Amino acid sequence: MFANDADDADLLAHELASQTFDPKELKDQIEVFRQKKVGQSLIRLNNFSATNTNSQAFDKNSSSSQNQGRSYQPGQPYGESTFNDGKSAGYGQSEKNATSQGTSEGWSETLIDNLEDFYEVSSRTYYTFDEQVRRWARRVRQRKTGQAFAKFKDDNRIHEVDVDQVVIPMIPPLAELKAKLLEENFANRDLFLPTSEVQSKWNDFVQRLGEGTIIPPNQQAVIDAVAVQRIRGSNNDSDFR
Repeated sequence: MFANDADDADLLAHELASQTFDPKELKDQIEVFRQKKVGQSLIRLNNFSATNTNSQAFDKNSSSSQNQGRSYQPGQPYGESTFNDGKSAGYGQSEKNATSQGTSEGWSETLIDNLEDFYEVSSRTYYTFDEQVRRWARRVRQRKTGQAFAKFKDDNRIHEVDVDQVVIPMIPPLAELKAKLLEENFANRDLFLPTSEVQSKWNDFVQRLGEGTIIPPNQQAVIDAVAVQRIRGSNNDSDFR
């Protein structure tokens, strides 16, 4: 099957698609990224903490006191007396610093999920039969000279071949088929006539053409057109309008 155009290309494409139609031929596929759990792993978690505390305290105090008094001898309340006067003062100060440090360390175990990345098909579309026919039609129309599609005996595949020269050996079976076809064609008088009959009809046509008793087809068309025009003119001159 060589390159063709128009209806022939569509006819060949329909035949090729009928032989190679695959309802599962992928046209488009959309994939999305996913993760799935495939197991768990036990891991150890270590923890460490440290504390550092520093405190400082300062205290300062002072005090003062004063006392006065008079004393009398016994029995002499209005006699000689003794006067006492005293003062006292006190002062104190204290300061304290404290520092503390501490560390703690520990560990624990926990389970975590093991994940595996993969792509999941979310949708698929396939070529319909009509779409495959149109694809074959494009390929048929795009064939170059000498390029063809071939199908061989007992082989369901369609092959793309480059034909340099087609040579058909005239083996005896082919020669018999050719002779039979020629005989049937020549026997059909709708297709073929004997040479003598064709020559006789041709001579008769030429003689009648020279005598003017026959009009060539191209001139007959002109005569018919003139006759139609005359008829239209006569109708316009009639009393019936």
